[in-house]
Amino acid sequence: MASSSSFVNLLASQGSADLDSAETPLFSTQSPQESSVKERRKWSVKEDLILIGDWLNTSKDSIVGNEQKCAAFWKRIVEYYNSSPLLVGTVPRELGQCKQRWARINDLVCKFACCYDTALREQRSSQNDNDVMKAALDIFNSDQNMKFNLEHAWRELRHDVKCMGDEVDRRLNAALDKAFDEYFEDIYNNIVKNQTKKQSKRAYVERNRNDGHTRLWNDYFSENPTFPPHLFRRRFRMNKAVFMRIVDRLS
Repeated sequence: MASSSSFVNLLASQGSADLDSAETPLFSTQSPQESSVKERRKWSVKEDLILIGDWLNTSKDSIVGNEQKCAAFWKRIVEYYNSSPLLVGTVPRELGQCKQRWARINDLVCKFACCYDTALREQRSSQNDNDVMKAALDIFNSDQNMKFNLEHAWRELRHDVKCMGDEVDRRLNAALDKAFDEYFEDIYNNIVKNQTKKQSKRAYVERNRNDGHTRLWNDYFSENPTFPPHLFRRRFRMNKAVFMRIVDRLS
């Protein structure tokens, strides 16, 4: 589990590159024509898959894996990429190009993973995998105002990237649990303090407590209570479901 967490952290750390920065420095020794040619070089599906494979293999290397520094990590990836037999005869890619391309892939694939998770949760029984994929593409197009053209990358990375919404949901649930625990503790402390407070003597009035408990149960807690839910809220200052949850914790 620790290695999986480190791997996810490493994956997220690679997405911080400036996607809009130029691939060549401002004061470059290349001619304008050479620079223009380099900028026009688009990444093919084959190149994307090779880059993704090299990134995954390097990050999962049990020897050097997640302990290596970022510079050494990317140097290894670029070396593996440019030495691929599938790229013989092509112009080698530089470290900055590979890093920027990965940042682009990582960013869009993570966003699409959220869209796919949403479509999967909304999947109806009559829908198949193709319907879910189409719905996810529509959600991405609506959210990002662009078409998702990295499906090949997502299929390679779908089991290694996670939607950031999962982490948001986890933190939100933790915050809600903490808020409820604090609320419950305040109520409990108030009850205990009220019970232990020294009270002044008063005249004793004989009451039939069993009848009172029975009447209270019939009025508010039976299957067919005398009073409707809005009167329960007025009487106890909270919804019945919340009240019963507190009683259950106190039991």
